[in-house]
Parts: sequence; structure tokens; C-alpha cells
Amino acid sequence: MNLKRIAIYVGLMFLATGIAGFVFGFIRGALKAEGIPIPFSFVVTQAVAVLTVSVLVFARLAIVQPARTFAHAWTVALASWLVGFPVSVLIMGDTLLSWFAQSAFFAVTLVIGVPLGKAWGRRHGRNLKAALPEHGDQVT
Repeated sequence: MNLKRIAIYVGLMFLATGIAGFVFGFIRGALKAEGIPIPFSFVVTQAVAVLTVSVLVFARLAIVQPARTFAHAWTVALASWLVGFPVSVLIMGDTLLSWFAQSAFFAVTLVIGVPLGKAWGRRHGRNLKAALPEHGDQVT
């Protein structure tokens, strides 16, 4: 297992979903402050945005991690879910049930993102891992 890569993708997942959620949360707060009801389409758009960035993170992981891709992706999903506990439950005040439901979110996005990333890598005939220099490699 490439623990450094797993840590990077846990951070990337946290950052990507956090930014997507923050933008919509900020807009939602502004609408509430003005007394404007939040349309259902806004909630759906927020969910789609967060799902999309999560799928993209897993797809990118699948492109750069061709060996044991699903093992790495499941580890990223589990670690992201566990790292999300303090933020979701302790800081944001979500319920434990909501936090447990996030595991389904990560499972769904993983099952979509990893095959997309693998297909992208095969179709375009490139493995981004091979294009990235390792420690001690010369960049030409």
C-alpha cells in the first residue's frame, strides 16, 4: 500500500468535498438570512456537485494507482469517512446517523470513480504514475 498516496488523496477528498459543500453552504446561508426559501433544485445541485468532485478524486486515484487500485480507493474512502467524523458530528452538529450514511456516499462515488479512472487511463494510453517522477528520478 502506498500510504503517502492514500494520505494525499484523503486530504484531496476532504479539500474537494469541503470546497464544494462550503460554496453551497455559503449561498444557502445567504438565502436563509434574506428569508428566501431554498429551492429543492438547489439541494439537488449541491448533492450532485459534492458527488461529482468525489467521483473525480477517485477517478484520479485510479489513473495514478494502477496496482491494487480498489484496495487503495477503499482505504481512502474509509480514512476520509473517519476523518470526517470530527468535522461532521463534533463541529457541524450532524447526527451519527448522517455520518454513518456518508459511508454509502463514499462507496457509491468509489464504485463510479475508480472504473472511470481505469477506463480513462486505458483509453488514453497513459499512466499518470509513470509520468510523475519518483524520488531520485531525473526529470527530462
